[in-house]
Amino acid sequence: MSSGRPGSHPAALLCAGVLILLGLINPADASHRPVPLRVEAGVLVNARAQYYFVVPEGWTLDGKSDYRHVVLLHSVSGASFTVTFKRAPEFDLGTEYQYLINALTLSGVKSVRRGREGLAIDGRPAMNLTFELPRAGSPPDLISQWLARDGEVSFEMMASIPQTQFGARTTEVGQMMSSFKWGKRDGQS
Repeated sequence: MSSGRPGSHPAALLCAGVLILLGLINPADASHRPVPLRVEAGVLVNARAQYYFVVPEGWTLDGKSDYRHVVLLHSVSGASFTVTFKRAPEFDLGTEYQYLINALTLSGVKSVRRGREGLAIDGRPAMNLTFELPRAGSPPDLISQWLARDGEVSFEMMASIPQTQFGARTTEVGQMMSSFKWGKRDGQS
């Protein structure tokens, strides 16, 4: 006996499954939609959030990433690079930046260094800061964090680099940041 809930009709589900297998119906034509988050030809493409950037050799997309929170890992060094986006708060970028600095200071982070004035990421106003994050029994990690706005969306990019890897990984993070573009990549549908 059926409970009346959607999906509680086994015969209907079986019929739909058979029709899909026979190719008579195509649920939302999924085969023609681009994968929302992917690395292709050395470029990370986030089709849903509509941004892309170059991924240097040795960096891989973490399997837990989704279009809202992208994580790239450098397995040899332990470095990471993340891009997170969310609806922008009601206040301006400068206030959001100050809240971030205050939160870091309150959590005990020392030597927060503000980035240069007039920073832009692909033409959008941005701000950045750098600080060292202590690790028990190891040298600190260098954390660089950027905030940017694209319309009503706030982006936070963050690089975490072990102190022993500052040189090479900092250069690679610079490549990712300087290649960051909003919008669809050429040829992207």
